[in-house]
Amino acid sequence: MHCQNGVIALEGNLDFTTVQALVPLGCQCLAKQGTVTFDLEAVTNTDSAGVALLLAWWRFAKQHAASIRFVHIPAALKALLAVTNVDQVLAECLC
Repeated sequence: MHCQNGVIALEGNLDFTTVQALVPLGCQCLAKQGTVTFDLEAVTNTDSAGVALLLAWWRFAKQHAASIRFVHIPAALKALLAVTNVDQVLAECLC
């Protein structure tokens, strides 16, 4: 994962074994860029850790007056966001 022109393209699994390392990378990009789009098109599998990851980045963005968007969200992650009502919390940044 790398931040290029304010876009971070995620790929592979978003689960308990991968997200811990991703949180600080996303936060660093948000702090540096101010506006970041997280592209989840290449995410293949996710669990509740993926939901926690999006929430962590959203919380960081709110605390640092940064702008954040999540695009190309896989169906499985959309379902997790909906069942936990997190989709309502993140509604302003889900595309």
